[in-house]
Amino acid sequence: MKDELSLNQINNYGNENEAGSITSGQNLTDLKDFNPMADFSFSQIMDSQEDAKTRYKYLFENNPNAMYIWDIENFCIVDCNEEALLKYGYSRQEFLSLTVSDLQFSEDLLLLDSLAVRTFAEKQHWRQRKKNGEVIFMEVSSHLLNYKNKTFSFTQVVDVTAKEKALAQLKESQDKLSTATKIARLGYWQLKADGTNRYWSDEVYEIWGRRRNEFTVTFDSFLETVYPEDREAFLNEQRAFYSWKKTFNLEYRIILLDGAIKWVCERGTLLEDEAGNPIIFQGMVQDITEQKLLSSSLEESNRRYNYVTKATFDAIWDWDITTGALYWGEGFQHIFGYELKDLQTDISSWTQHLHPADQERAIKSIYDFILSNGTNWEEEYRYLKADGHYAYVADKGFVIRDEFGKAIRMVGAMQDVSKRKKDEEELKAFADELYKRNKELHEFGYIVSHNLRSPVANIMGTTTLLELDSDDPETVTQCIKDLKSSINRLDDVIRDLSKILSVTDGSAAWSKETVDVKEILDNVITDLQSTIKHSGADVQMPQGSCILYSHKAYLYSALFNLIGNAIKYRSDKKPEILIQIDQSAIETKIRISDNGIGIDLIKHSDDLFKPYKRFATEIEGKGLGLFLVKSHVEALRGTINVESSVGVGTSFIITFPTN
Repeated sequence: MKDELSLNQINNYGNENEAGSITSGQNLTDLKDFNPMADFSFSQIMDSQEDAKTRYKYLFENNPNAMYIWDIENFCIVDCNEEALLKYGYSRQEFLSLTVSDLQFSEDLLLLDSLAVRTFAEKQHWRQRKKNGEVIFMEVSSHLLNYKNKTFSFTQVVDVTAKEKALAQLKESQDKLSTATKIARLGYWQLKADGTNRYWSDEVYEIWGRRRNEFTVTFDSFLETVYPEDREAFLNEQRAFYSWKKTFNLEYRIILLDGAIKWVCERGTLLEDEAGNPIIFQGMVQDITEQKLLSSSLEESNRRYNYVTKATFDAIWDWDITTGALYWGEGFQHIFGYELKDLQTDISSWTQHLHPADQERAIKSIYDFILSNGTNWEEEYRYLKADGHYAYVADKGFVIRDEFGKAIRMVGAMQDVSKRKKDEEELKAFADELYKRNKELHEFGYIVSHNLRSPVANIMGTTTLLELDSDDPETVTQCIKDLKSSINRLDDVIRDLSKILSVTDGSAAWSKETVDVKEILDNVITDLQSTIKHSGADVQMPQGSCILYSHKAYLYSALFNLIGNAIKYRSDKKPEILIQIDQSAIETKIRISDNGIGIDLIKHSDDLFKPYKRFATEIEGKGLGLFLVKSHVEALRGTINVESSVGVGTSFIITFPTN
């Protein structure tokens, strides 16, 4: 059980024992500045003790700082003011049931044990807890008083949590600054304008390799540490600094005690009084030895690198992935024709010249590789040259990564492989053509052997008959007639063979020239005039000229066959033939449409352009027309397509490159 004690009892106790009374002469008009711990004095007993007790009770209960009274022996709290309840978050009943230990932070409990010997009004800093568990920092003032042979502490607390946090943050910032200067090897110096009070921070001594207690900083002792060849430059910079009030900025060498050399970078400025006179010079100095050695090594490496770029015709490139800067070697200008000074210094100088068909693939390839863990990248694509032509390039690069595997730099070389690519394409085209010709030759050999066998067999049979019955004039006459027919048929087969070979093996001499498609169509219509008139066909021709760079005879042959077939394979309806030309800067399309019997493409599409293939056996023909048309068109670097419906009609579409 804790002894009951209140401020009223203390005041009553003052009546019983004047030496123990609590009095105050504080002016009530300024409660915020009142500190009963500081202002309390047993010698300042007012004339009217009743009036003093009333004032003191008022000051206790209405003080803006938290106040409470507790028993030194058992730490029980016996009284408190309203501000204490607000500060700690308890009700009065809850607060008076606590001990000071309940408020105290566990690590600070020992402070309570030593309080009994504390002097009057001595301040302490306590960490305490509010009802909600929040830790607060309190500045504590207290004094002891006796009541009925017991000792109590009359305590006032001021919340200094914000102050303590600010001090902690300041200390953390100072620690970080100290750590940063050590890591950066950065020191601070200061000097009065009259040359006195020269100050070096600990890091400056560390850079110079001296100890503070062993090295007295004077101008002469400092100058002795400057490398002899750099002293004149230092003195000139210093004179300019003092005379012209400019910023001091100099890199120079210093000599350590063991004779080793260091590079330092020093920057300084000055502070002036209101009249503009210098009063303090101050600055920073940094150890840059490693940077200097690295720079020197890098310069030598760059010189070798430049020699390599000049010695090769490859386009050397160097991409700093971190900054985005892209450097091109002199070979780039030699291969692609661009002036290096006119190029963007970032990756756009590469991406904007990629062929549109290769751009997405090439960009994705290099960025995907950067995100991987690989080191050697290569890709082939087309790249725009300054003259407007595209070059095929083989691009190879090497990725440099940091200790975490992140790509930070990439160097490589672009090589013009246009000739190699052209040779490869020509070789492939030749191989494809050879395969195609071989396949066609195999098919053609089968067809020719079949077509030759029939007239040869007829000739052999007729000659056998002549041998058996050569005396019969009628038999001889018939055999001669049959021989002529077979020989004519054999001649036709041989002529067809000659035509086919002249197109497929390129043996026929031909050359391209500027031709007017409309003019060739007019010639075809003129040559087919009798056929058109006999069939009653209605031929609708395109208007205007259409100029191509082509071979006139081949173009005539293709158009003659297609228009002739449109009339030949007509239906019972009046033949209608529509010829259309659509020309752009890239390609020229010639469409020949009819309303004839049509072709079953599902059934015959694979054999449509093969030799000796016929799809309307009731109409006379050899089956060579479409084969020759396709051969002529492909010889002119064109393509042919067909659209057809049985009983509706057919359209043949020939496409040539305009240029």
